[in-house]
Amino acid sequence: MTERPLILFPRYEDADRANGNGGFSRFSKPSLARQIERFNPKFEQLQRTIERKNIAIQQSPSGINPECALVLETVGTVENFYTAVKKIEGLEWMFDINVEDIESDEDFYPVDRHGNAKEGNLSGKVYCVMTNKRALDELISLWRQYVNNPDMEFRRGYAGLRDIFTHLKDIRYWSPKDRLEESNVLEYWREDLELTGNQEVKFEIELFFRNSIEQRNNASNIVKKAIENMSGQILNECIIPEIAYHGLLAMLPRNQIEKILENYEDVALTKVDDIMFFRPVGQIAFPVVFEEQEILHIQEEQSNEELINSEPIVAIFDGFPMQNHVLLSNRLIIDDPDNWESEYTVRDRFHGTAMSSLVIHGDLNNDKSPLDRKVYFRPILKPFRDFNDNLRESVPDDIMIVDLIHTAVKRMFEGDGNSGPTAPTVKIINLSFGDPARQFVNVISPLARLLDWLSYKYKVLFVVSAGNHNTSGIDTGVSFLEFKRLSIEEREKLLLRKIEQNSRNTRLLSPAESINSLTVGAIFKDYAEMNENDRFIIPYRNPLPSPISAIGLGYNRSIKPDIFYNGGRKYLSEVYGSSNMRWINSYTTQPGCLVASPGTGDERTCMAYTFGTSDAAAQITHEGAKCYSVLEGIFTNQTGNKIPSEYAAVLLKSMLVHGAAWNKEAEIIADALGVSEKRVFKWLGNGVPDVTRVMECTKNRVTLIGYGSLEKDKAHVYYLPIPFDFSSGRYFRKLTVTLSYFTPIAPTRQKYRSAQVWFSIENKELTPNRVNTDDKSVKRGTVQHEIFTGDRAIAWDPNDSITIKVNCKDDAEKHFAPIDYGLIVSFEIAEEITESFDIDVYSKVLTKIRESVQIPQIRN
Repeated sequence: MTERPLILFPRYEDADRANGNGGFSRFSKPSLARQIERFNPKFEQLQRTIERKNIAIQQSPSGINPECALVLETVGTVENFYTAVKKIEGLEWMFDINVEDIESDEDFYPVDRHGNAKEGNLSGKVYCVMTNKRALDELISLWRQYVNNPDMEFRRGYAGLRDIFTHLKDIRYWSPKDRLEESNVLEYWREDLELTGNQEVKFEIELFFRNSIEQRNNASNIVKKAIENMSGQILNECIIPEIAYHGLLAMLPRNQIEKILENYEDVALTKVDDIMFFRPVGQIAFPVVFEEQEILHIQEEQSNEELINSEPIVAIFDGFPMQNHVLLSNRLIIDDPDNWESEYTVRDRFHGTAMSSLVIHGDLNNDKSPLDRKVYFRPILKPFRDFNDNLRESVPDDIMIVDLIHTAVKRMFEGDGNSGPTAPTVKIINLSFGDPARQFVNVISPLARLLDWLSYKYKVLFVVSAGNHNTSGIDTGVSFLEFKRLSIEEREKLLLRKIEQNSRNTRLLSPAESINSLTVGAIFKDYAEMNENDRFIIPYRNPLPSPISAIGLGYNRSIKPDIFYNGGRKYLSEVYGSSNMRWINSYTTQPGCLVASPGTGDERTCMAYTFGTSDAAAQITHEGAKCYSVLEGIFTNQTGNKIPSEYAAVLLKSMLVHGAAWNKEAEIIADALGVSEKRVFKWLGNGVPDVTRVMECTKNRVTLIGYGSLEKDKAHVYYLPIPFDFSSGRYFRKLTVTLSYFTPIAPTRQKYRSAQVWFSIENKELTPNRVNTDDKSVKRGTVQHEIFTGDRAIAWDPNDSITIKVNCKDDAEKHFAPIDYGLIVSFEIAEEITESFDIDVYSKVLTKIRESVQIPQIRN
C-alpha cells in the first residue's frame, strides 16, 4: 500500500439534476408558396413510383405489399418527427443522422440575430423511414391539407409533420447511389478486380433493420433471390436486434461485379429496397514482418513462474500470439474454440505477439513491471497471402466481424452451448485494429454500435485504437533536401498543416467512433534513441500527434480520440523525384516501441520495434490493468470489500483519462494551424495521460474516487473539503474532474446516446479558469474531463468545500435503467508552495473528511 493512497469519497447526497445547456442556430426558410412549388411535383413523382412497384409486385408470385425507404432531408432539426412517424400506420422509423456543411441557397441560408443574411453553411438532418403505398398516401394527404390551410391544427402527435414540411430541403427514395457510394465499396471492388483474377468477390450487405421477424425474413429472401439470380450465394447472416443490425455476407462472380461497376443503376440487385448499404469485407489486416538480419534478442531470461492470480482482468482480441515466447510464457490464457492456431506458423504470429507484449509489459525500453495477472486472449485474425505474395494477418473474408466479436464477447461472459463463461472477470478488452474501409463520417458503424451495447450490457471497457493512415509515407509538399534544411520547428509546422489539409481522409476507423469505448490515438513518442543522418530525418522533436494517427471528431462531434499515447516513432527518407517521403519501416532497428516478436524458427527471445495506434491502445490497456490493482488496494483497505464489479470498468475509464492534459503541444498545434488552443481537441482529444497521477496521491495533491448509479433527472452531490486560507496571497491551485459512464444506445436515432450524465461545479471561485476545451464539447461523449485553475487571493472559509454535482437526464430515449458512473477528482496546490509553507494538502483533506463523516481508517 502506498503512503498516500487515493481516497474514497464519503457517500454522496441525493438531489435533483441541474439544467443542461442548449443552443440553436438561426436560418431563413422558404415561404409556403415556395415549398408548394418545390414539393408538389416531388410528392406526385413519389406516388407514381410506388404505384408502379405495387402493380409489378401484385403481378408477381410473392404478392408482397411494396415498401420503399423514404428519405427526408431537412435544414435544422425536427425533434418531434419521430413521434409523428409512429402515428402513421405503414411508416416505420429507420434512422436519422446529422448533416454538416449544407451549402446555402436562395431557399435556405443562415441569418444573424437581426434576421440579416450572412455567409456560411448550414446543418440539418437526414431522416429515413420505410413506407408503403397506404402510408405515403396519408403523408401526401396531410401535405395537401396543410397546403390548403397553413393554419390547420394537426392531430395530437402529428405536429412533427408540419415542421418537416417547413424545414424540408428534399424528399426522395433511398437510391442505388446511397447504397453504394457512402461505403466506397465501388472503389474496393475495382481494386479487387485488378488483383483477384477469376476469383469471386465477397462483400457485406447491410439491410434496413425491420422490427418484425416476418419482415426481416422477407427482406432476407428477396436479397437471397436477387443474389442467386446473379449466380452468387449468401455465405452468412447476422441479426442483432439490440443494435438494429441485419447483415448478409454475400459472394458474386467477377463478371457480375463488373456489371455493377459499369452501370450500377441498371442492375436489379442495387435497386432492392430492403438494402441499406453494400460494404467491403476483410479489410482489417496487418503485414507479417520479419527481417532476417540483425535480429534483436532479449538479454536476460524472463521469469516463467506461474502467476499466483490467474483470474484475468484484461482480454486481447488479435492475431494468434507466440505464447511460449519468454516474455509471454505462462502469462496468456488462450481461448481458441475454432482451432485457428492450426493455420498459423510460429513466425507468422507477429501482431498478436506484439500486442500481447505491450499489454503485459508495456514498451520494453520503458522498464515497466509486467502485469501480475494472466491475460485472456481470443484470436480473431488469420494469416493469408495477398496477390502480391505478401503475408498478412487479417479478419477472414468469409466471416462477418460483427458476428465474430459478438460471439467472442458473449462466450466470455455467458458461455456458449458447450461451456460456461470463459472469462467473466475481464474488465478491459483490447482491440488494436481499425477497418480502413469504414472511416467514420456521419453513420456510426455496426461494429461501433456493437461495442457500445456490449460495454453497457457486460460492464466492460473496450480500449480501441483510433486507426492508422499514411502508413507508407507522407507528402510534405517539398523535396527531401528542402525538408531536411528546415529547422525542427519548421518541419513540425509544415507537417501539421499537411495533415490538416488531408484531414478528410484521416478520420477515425471503425470501431473507434464507439462512444462507450476508450479510443486511443498515437503521439510520436517512444523510449528508443533517434538520431538523424544524411538518409534518414526526424520529422518531429516534440511528442505531437503521430502523422499516421487517425484524428477526430467522433459521433455528434464528441471528443475523439479520447486520449493519445505513445505510438512510437520512425524516420522519414526520400522518395526520389517526389515530394513524398516514406517511413523507414525497419522492425529490427530503433526507433519505435520495443516488443516481443517471433523469430525464424524456435527462437523465444526475439524483439522488434513497432509503430502506430495499435501500440498506443495496447499500452493504455497495460496501464488500465495497473489501475485495477490500485483500485483493489483502495477498496480492500478502505472498505474491507472487493471493487464493486458493476463500477470497475467505468472507474478504470475515468482513471485512464484523469491524468490527461494538453501541454506545450497544444500551443504548437494552435500556432501551426492558426486556431485557438480551445479548438485543438480534434488533434489531442483530452490530452496525453500521466497515469501515475492516479496511482497515488502526493503531499501537494489529493485524489478522491466516487461512484454510483443515477436515475433519470436525479443527481448525486459530492463535497471536497478544502481546509485552507487563500486570502493572504496568490497560490496556484488546480482542480481536475473526470466522469465516465456507459450509456445504453438508441441505434436508429441520431442522438444515439440514450442517457447523458455530466457533472457541474457549484462553486468555482477557487479555480475559475477552464483549461483545455470548451464546456459543451466535453459533454458530448461518455467521458467528461475538465481541468480548472486559479491563483488569485480570495476569501475562502477553511470549513467550506468544493461541491461537485453529478447529473443524469434522458437524451435519445425517455426510459432507461439507472446509469452507472465513475468519478475521479483531484485538488492540488503548486508543489513549491506546499514545500515553502510545509503544507500537506493530502493529510489536511483526509483529516477533514474523517471529521465530517465516519469512514473506515485507511490502513498503511
